[in-house]
Amino acid sequence: MSGENELKALEIKGLSFGYNSAHEVVKNLSFSVDFGGVTGLIGPNGSGKSTLIRLSGDLIKPRSGKITVCGNLSTTKEAKKDSILLASNDYLPEFLTGLEYLRFIHNMYGMQCDVFEVQRLFSRYQMDYRWDDLIEDYSHGMRKKVQLIAAIMVARPLTMIDETPNGIDIEALYNFEVDIRNMVCEKNGVLLCTHNFSMLERIADHIALMSHGEILVYEECRALVSKYGSIDAFVKANIPQLGGEGSEY
Repeated sequence: MSGENELKALEIKGLSFGYNSAHEVVKNLSFSVDFGGVTGLIGPNGSGKSTLIRLSGDLIKPRSGKITVCGNLSTTKEAKKDSILLASNDYLPEFLTGLEYLRFIHNMYGMQCDVFEVQRLFSRYQMDYRWDDLIEDYSHGMRKKVQLIAAIMVARPLTMIDETPNGIDIEALYNFEVDIRNMVCEKNGVLLCTHNFSMLERIADHIALMSHGEILVYEECRALVSKYGSIDAFVKANIPQLGGEGSEY
């Protein structure tokens, strides 16, 4: 998190949230995502990662604190126009075709959908000629791919991804990594929540480790791998209870 006064793709200050007064899911959290980089958000299941992303996308309201996207409050039209959130589920409108869904997403951002680019990306993600098929006929992995294609095509200044790459095949995952890095080269910011640590070692610039509603560590990915040998080893060293067999993180 460089320069305090530098404009951020996402900036969070003093954020708190709880589903009831007895249990805080996010605790007075401050955090930011830089332009031109991928920030990997990691931590145990139940640590508040998905809640943090939903708060950042204005899907739920915080108890206190401030969230800005590209300098605008997350509740504003400007912030929503500058960001896209890909959820962990594959709930897409099944009555639309893949192409119709992508046109719908483009319309939300006031953009024209390039059909030739849709066809190119469908082929790139091993879904040749399926753009005119109904989403109800897509597999789980195909639905995830369509979500990723949508984010790649509209290329917002802030892209928030909550486990969306889970369930896609290895070749598509590699293509996604390349496409995300290309987005970052255009000075966009990416917040990527995932349990795929090896992917983060390849594409992340920074790592934010979250536990019990707080960011425990925020550091350059390269520095963490150099110090600990891997992101997996870093997590286990900083949250010792994860070292046990069957731990989820």
